[in-house]
Amino acid sequence: MIVNLYEETVKVMKENGYTEKDILLVYTEKGIMPTEDFIREARAMNYDNDYGVVYVIRSLTILFENGRMVRDTYDGAECWEYISYNVTIPQGRHYSDLFNSDHAREDINRRLVELSAEGSEPPADAKEVFERFKAGEKLTTEDLITLQKSGYL
Repeated sequence: MIVNLYEETVKVMKENGYTEKDILLVYTEKGIMPTEDFIREARAMNYDNDYGVVYVIRSLTILFENGRMVRDTYDGAECWEYISYNVTIPQGRHYSDLFNSDHAREDINRRLVELSAEGSEPPADAKEVFERFKAGEKLTTEDLITLQKSGYL
């Protein structure tokens, strides 16, 4: 059966008590998609949701405050699956580093002890980058590579 992705999405949102205004985030394995872009694309997308080919990207996810909608297949037919849960959206400083700094700091300190026991010192630029890391500064990819090559990571 030919369906419109937007209409299908709105129907499932409505069944679960949501509207477009409740959407917090739309994302796929490729990245984040602005809600307005998703709505525009979904309105333009008609597809056959019967058995066979999967037309809509499988990793498409819509996040709400207390749940999410994910793409699924049921007996070969595409559909939305709603997953309910309580979510607390973190407030405060924007943070984009996925690095576990406490664990990393332990590993780095262990590696420094190993290096000093071996009698070798990391390069001066790596020490400077490590000090910036300990101070909580955001590091670039090049900084992380420097730390990795020097044995800090």
